[in-house]
Amino acid sequence: MPERIERDVVAILSFTVADEETSEILEDVPQVAYLHGHGNLPEAVEGVLEGLADGASFDEVVPLAFGEATGATQSIRRGDLPRHLRDRARPGASFAVEGSDGSVHTLWVTEARGGRLTVTTDHPFAGRKIRLSGQVLQLRPASASELEHGHAHGPGESHHH
Repeated sequence: MPERIERDVVAILSFTVADEETSEILEDVPQVAYLHGHGNLPEAVEGVLEGLADGASFDEVVPLAFGEATGATQSIRRGDLPRHLRDRARPGASFAVEGSDGSVHTLWVTEARGGRLTVTTDHPFAGRKIRLSGQVLQLRPASASELEHGHAHGPGESHHH
């Protein structure tokens, strides 16, 4: 078993994300598994977690962990989305799209009105100084399948794409 969080280790965490200035809880995650060093969390967040041992607690202020807020939005037709995304595309939802160069971008829906959606590439926490606090619940080596896919899988290697 790995002793510390490092590249190719699956870390199971419990954490909260709070706005440092307002103390508003932005996200409360009772348990999540992620594959460290594969871009599954923002680089600044992985920096806080790097080297932590199983059972360790963390409580760090991370300025701009989710990047600067650009404020840029785009209006798209709901009907242009793949059928499986149309019904769940509402404010707060996110989905991945492939750019013309093959790169993958995450879009967040900020408004849904009729057949149109307003989307942005800004993460909902972009531009905020956050407080990340929680605990490392468990560490384990990544499976070959997890390394191949670049993310942690659930119990019994269950996952979705």
